[in-house]
Amino acid sequence: MAEQPKGLMTHPKTARQVADDNPANRPIEWEPADATALQALVRGDCPPHLQQRAIKFIINMCGMRDLSYRYGGLEGDRDTAFAEGKRFIGLQIGKLLERRVKPGGEQE
Repeated sequence: MAEQPKGLMTHPKTARQVADDNPANRPIEWEPADATALQALVRGDCPPHLQQRAIKFIINMCGMRDLSYRYGGLEGDRDTAFAEGKRFIGLQIGKLLERRVKPGGEQE
């Protein structure tokens, strides 16, 4: 049997190291235009292009299109549950955005 080259073996990461590499609570990256869009939306004077930016940012922040599973034993389970909670909010917003509503406010 051939001898293994020295220095190439790496130790497996601990569950905590894996969870730290993929935290569910990591803040997402944002730009000043994202903050401007959200602030204008709250004030009620948001032009259409900023309304669209604000909603896209919210959906992205919720991790709706991300895999919520996180590796790492119990730590990974907690991070997965946290990520799934965020994703649930995004899915609920998405449902309302796709719902057909009559002009009087009734569901179709």
